[in-house]
Amino acid sequence: MRVQQAEIKLDQDANTLKSLEDQLKFQELQLKAGFENAYQMMKIEKMNIDLAEKIYNNELKRKDIGSVSGMNLTQLQSQLLTAQGNYIGAVMQMLTYKIQLDKLYNQ
Repeated sequence: MRVQQAEIKLDQDANTLKSLEDQLKFQELQLKAGFENAYQMMKIEKMNIDLAEKIYNNELKRKDIGSVSGMNLTQLQSQLLTAQGNYIGAVMQMLTYKIQLDKLYNQ
């Protein structure tokens, strides 16, 4: 009777271990995909900053010669700040995934 109970307990523990391993593998896949997506988003947001800076700087030069309104320049500055904020958000998202992966790997 005790041997049979021990075998049942062993099977239960093996099933629990297998389930935990599967959950951890799934979590790893999710975190890696999230990290990669966040990294790609960060690269896109960096390109958006570069573009917004070019547009803003061009309009700033045009303002110096008097061919641009202050309102237009203010809008472009706002767009640049938004692009920078989006970039920071993407970096933070990527770092969050990195930290979660490090925790998963016990690093």
